[in-house]
Order: sequence, then structure tokens, then C-alpha cells
Amino acid sequence: MSCLKFAFEDLLGVLCFGASMNGMFLRDKFGAGAYGRLAAAELAVPHPMVIVIGSFIASAGAGMQCLTGAPRLLQAIALDGVIPMLHYFQKSTKRGEPLRAIFVSIAICELFILIAFLESITALISQFFLMCYLSVNAACVLQSVLKAPSWRPRFRFYHWSLSMFGAALCVAVMFMSHWIFACVAIIIGMIAYKYIEYRGAEKEWGDGIRGLRLAAASYALTNLEEGPVHTKNWRPQLLVLCTVSSDRTSIENEQIVAFASQLKAGKGLTVLASVLNGKFLNMLAEVAATKMIMKEVCRRMKIRGFCEVLVAGDVTEGMSALVQTSGLGGLKHNTVIMSWPQKWRNGNFEAVKFVETIRLTTAAKSALVVIKDVQQFPSNKEKIVGCMDVWWILHDGGIMILLAFLLRQNRVWRNTKLRIFTVCQSEEDLDKVRESMKTFIYHLRMDATVDVVCLTKYDISEYAHELTLKREQRQKMLDQLGLTDRQKDIDVDNAISNSTSGVQSGAELPVQNRTNLLALDNLFKNDKTNERNEAVSNAAAEQCEEEKLPITSAQTYNIRCLQRAKKLNEAIQSRSRESDLIFLNLPDPGRNGYEKFYMEYIEVMTTGLNRVVLIKGTGSEVVTIFS
Repeated sequence: MSCLKFAFEDLLGVLCFGASMNGMFLRDKFGAGAYGRLAAAELAVPHPMVIVIGSFIASAGAGMQCLTGAPRLLQAIALDGVIPMLHYFQKSTKRGEPLRAIFVSIAICELFILIAFLESITALISQFFLMCYLSVNAACVLQSVLKAPSWRPRFRFYHWSLSMFGAALCVAVMFMSHWIFACVAIIIGMIAYKYIEYRGAEKEWGDGIRGLRLAAASYALTNLEEGPVHTKNWRPQLLVLCTVSSDRTSIENEQIVAFASQLKAGKGLTVLASVLNGKFLNMLAEVAATKMIMKEVCRRMKIRGFCEVLVAGDVTEGMSALVQTSGLGGLKHNTVIMSWPQKWRNGNFEAVKFVETIRLTTAAKSALVVIKDVQQFPSNKEKIVGCMDVWWILHDGGIMILLAFLLRQNRVWRNTKLRIFTVCQSEEDLDKVRESMKTFIYHLRMDATVDVVCLTKYDISEYAHELTLKREQRQKMLDQLGLTDRQKDIDVDNAISNSTSGVQSGAELPVQNRTNLLALDNLFKNDKTNERNEAVSNAAAEQCEEEKLPITSAQTYNIRCLQRAKKLNEAIQSRSRESDLIFLNLPDPGRNGYEKFYMEYIEVMTTGLNRVVLIKGTGSEVVTIFS
């Protein structure tokens, strides 16, 4: 009621003045039109001095009010801690007087009084008052829109539109009175808010912008569909499995985190996760320390992501839980990054855990990126100059080409040269496959050189060939992508020929009916034709002995598998021995019981190679030729 009363009186005074004298006198700022006298004083009863005395008392009273109220307001802001640099003004005298704040207020007042022309700053002061009212109204609107549980206005008929109208009026008056000062006041207010946000000050009244972000994030996640992503929108959403040192002071092999940060050109989700072995109730301090270390590494690596720590009685079960449940709704990982276990020969546990993780990611329909010899990978401060080679043996969607492209966007790998090697089974088709690959890379708009390596089907039998899709199935998939007829022609004509390369092409298409890679139990099992095996076993054993390859059991270990791995390794070394980074397809581990054989095969295949990244795709992660 008091607000309505004073508003009515002020409006009534404006109307009375307007009805009592000519507008020329009202607009005469210094009274020149009334011979130096105040126009309002001429209307006073019984004498014009009444207005002069009243104006003096009102001005003095307002000044004294500001002089007594401003120091306490300054002290209150300092006590809130929203601006840490004001902590000096928190102290007060024994009688509770903010003496330091009073002296500062007096100094500010005297400084502006010395100007001797207060009209030059009154517009700016008015802007600050209007900014205060604007902030209050905007905060009321924000709390009403967010429907915060703590927002409970007493006014029964309150509606957020009233606060919105008040905020709009404040902005309008600010720019109508002095638009330059209005811009200055808004800039100062924004700087103050960003400073408070930067210093992380949070009091019991909370942060309205944080609530707005939370509401926006909740709305976006709710409307984000949980389903396959269109090929043009696919990007790596990373789940990085890392290990923290036993003393909880650092992350073992931080290069794996650096590698993930170097992929941030994909603008996807990044989650750092670690599994602790034990019982959660007994490891609360370890969990907090581990998460703190991971957040510090993220800050240092400039990764904008999340950190998760899971305590489980079994590490493998913990990784299974992370792979299955990490993420929220449609915002979840589609690519898992982990390092190659260096000590897998010291017992069977490391090999089993690693192979089980491969099976978990495959079952979860996530791509897997394995970094071998992670200690050799560069930090974010290094710059690599050399070659980055992609050995595209199994065309499982093009994730290797996409990751190589994203890495080259980072300053660490920007000066490397991208080379793509694909496989052909017949020397007669080398030129045809090479031209098809060059055309395909041209349509991908990537700067890369292409080469074709001739390897027989026997040499790469550890990689299963993709099932050839029928033309009707392929046409149906293209229709689902919503491509034009011209785009479909480009896709069919310029992709690598399935008949010449022996592996599925069309990297931009998700292949739903892809077969699993040849199981390792078929690679390592004893051939029924023992006579043919015995003919080559002796020579192969001698060769493996020269290479010092460990053979655990001659009855279950197929020597020919190591021969093929060695031949594939020789083909890779002949072209990529000096390369700074090599991408290779990761075969499927097959059934249980052959974990060490599988690990040995990978070791032989990558012997003598510098910085190897093994990738196992699902077929849904794609690199497309269409924007």
C-alpha cells in the first residue's frame, strides 16, 4: 500500500505542475526564463523560500541516509564474500559501526563533490539504481520460470509477467535518459557478475544462472532421442578408462588423457572413469581423492568433461558397469578408450580383464580404441612432424579415418602427413582399387595420400570379411538416410569396390548386418589335417624361436597364426616403420580360454611399430562424404 500511495503522490505532483504553468518554464533547467528563480518555488504557499528550504532539507537528508546506509551495504557485500577483494571491509568497531566502510564512502562522496557539477554524474547514478531494479525484476522472472522450490512470493496475485514488465521499463528508461551511460552501467554489471562467477562465490541464496543452465540441460536431455545418430551427426563420445596410482596422487600414463584431449575437435562428450577395487563404504576418502586428481588432470589438459569413480569388488565387473551405465539418456559414450596392458604376461588376470573389456564394449555397441605403448605418445605440449598411417584392413565404418582427421586438427598432430593404406587381394586390381580410394578420399574432402597393399586372403584371414549387402538392402539404407539420387550415385560409384578389395566399402553407411571377426578359437585350434600342419610346424617353430616368440602349448597354439601375424607385420613395417602414428584394426577375441593367444597375436602383429592405436568399430560409427 505504501508503494501505491507514494506512486500516486508522485504522479499527482506531475499532473499538478503540468496543469499550473507553461511547459517552457518546466523545461527551463536553470530558471533563466523566470529571471533566475525556481518555477516550482513561485507556486509555493505562503512564500517561495518554503520550496528552497524543503529542497535543502530533502537533499541533506538523502545525503545523510546514503552516508549511513552505503557503508553498511558495503560491509554486507563484503561479509557475503561475493567479491573477495572487499574482505578488508568486513570488520567493524566494538559498537558495530563499519568504520572502514564509512571512511571509504566519505572519500567517494568528497571526490564527486569536488567536481562541483553533480549533473554530470547524476545520469550515471540513475543508471545504477535502474540496474538494481532491473536485476531484482529479472531475478523474480528467472525464479518464476524455473519454478524453483525455494521461490515462494508472499503476494497472492503475483505473476512473472509483472516483473518482466518492470524489467522492460527499467531498460527503456535507462536508454531514454542516457544511452551511453546505460551501456556503461550494463557492461559494469556484466563484469561484476562474471568476476563473481569466476571466483566461484556461492552463498545461501544460490546462483540463478546455474539454475537456468540446469533447466536448459534437463530440457535438452529430455528431448534428446535415444537412438542411432544420423551419419552426418556422428561424433566420438569418449569414455576414457584410466588408472590412478596407489597413493592417489596422479593418473598412471597421463598420455591416454592427453590423447583424448587431442580428439576434442570432435566436440563430443568426454568422461574420465576409474574403477577402484574394494567396498564403497570403506573407501569414501579414496573415491574423493581419486576424483580430485582426475578433475585436476582434466583442468590441466583443458578437457571440458566429467569424472566418474566406481568402487566394485571385481575390477572387471566395475568396468562392465561403467560401459553399460555411463552417460545420461541420449548423451552417453559411443567410444571407449583404454591402454594396452603392459604386464599381461605376468599372470592370466590382465589378459582376461583386457579381453573381457573388449567383449563388453562389443556387446554395448561401442567402438573401442586401444593405445599400445601409451608411454610413447606425446603430451599436449609436444609437436609431431612426420606421417600418420591408417591401415584400413577391415572397412568397419571408417572410424579410423575419422579419428585420424580429428587428431590432425590438434596442434600436436597438425604437421603430420596422413597416409591411408587399404588391402587388395589381387595385383591385377591394384590400380583400380587405388583410383577408387583416391576418388573416395577426394569426396571426403581430406588431405591424404592413398596406397594399396596386396595381401592374400590367407594373410588377413584373422579379419572376417563383411557380408555383401544385397542391392535392395543397400537401397533401403540409403533411403533411410534421406539422400538424394545424385548422392546415392556418388556413394555407389565412388566407394571402394567390394569385389576387388574383399572387404566392405561405403564407409559412410552404418552396416547393421556385419559379421563378427573370425574367432580366435578358430585361429588357434588344431587343424584336423595334422599331416599338413606337421609339414610346416618345424620350420615355423624355428622361425618363432629366432624371434623369441613365447609358445605356451604346441598342442593348442597354431603356428600358422603367428606366421600370418609376422607377415602382416612385415608388410606394415615395409611402409610404416618410420611413421609417428599407426592405426590398425583390432580383431575379435572370440570365445573364452584363448586370451593369452590373442594377446600374443597382437604383440607379433605390432612388433617394431611406433605408436600404435588399435581400433575396433561397430559399423555404426561412420565418416560421410556428405555435409
